Amino acid sequence: AKLVIFRGDLPYPPHDIVRRIELLDETDVIGVGGFGTAYKLVMEDNCAFAVKRIDRNREGSDQKFERELENLGSLKHMNLVSLRGYCIFPSAKLLIYDYMIRGSLDTWLHGKSPATLLIHGHKISSAIKLYIMLVLCRSHLVILMHVVYTEYTEADPVLNWNARLRIALGSARGLAYLHHDCSPAIVHRDIKASNILLDENLEPHVSDFGLAKLLVDSETQVTTVVAGTFGYLAP
Repeated sequence: AKLVIFRGDLPYPPHDIVRRIELLDETDVIGVGGFGTAYKLVMEDNCAFAVKRIDRNREGSDQKFERELENLGSLKHMNLVSLRGYCIFPSAKLLIYDYMIRGSLDTWLHGKSPATLLIHGHKISSAIKLYIMLVLCRSHLVILMHVVYTEYTEADPVLNWNARLRIALGSARGLAYLHHDCSPAIVHRDIKASNILLDENLEPHVSDFGLAKLLVDSETQVTTVVAGTFGYLAP
């Protein structure tokens, strides 16, 4: 196996990382998406990482794969999930990311990990779910919100309005960085709640941008392939 760690900032011997990746199985699965399956990788010191296995039918050549990942591995922003490295096996290619302990925004908004609303320090009898659509129009940010009511559970963690607004703005900042501060620019092409991950402080981190198609800096080239998830695609 070939292991590449960006910036050399993982304090583990390469052979230990490879060995633990080889031991991953279905019990370690934390998600399945359009680009592949994600696993939770736990090191000996209990530090966790997310490992995404790329589907074979989505892989390109090793040379192109590694060249694009070198670019993506150099990106650093507080609202992006950091790509820490990758590992190439004869039968699979795997990406190593920081693990976000609070899971995806989708799980909070759709009842899998319900959130409660806090107003003036008091929980109310109904939790309000906030559905957020982020629209970047040139240099302007538009936040569209749709509110619905769900049942409240006393044991639920708190997701107050400040946290919800912070998630919306942080996600938009991550996308703006990809669009305007990267060269070539990166278009996510599949932004949705399940691709916004939350850390222990409920800070948002945009994920799966590493698998987005890099824009070619040419005004004459137009991408005609439809990418994304139905229900989230632009009209």
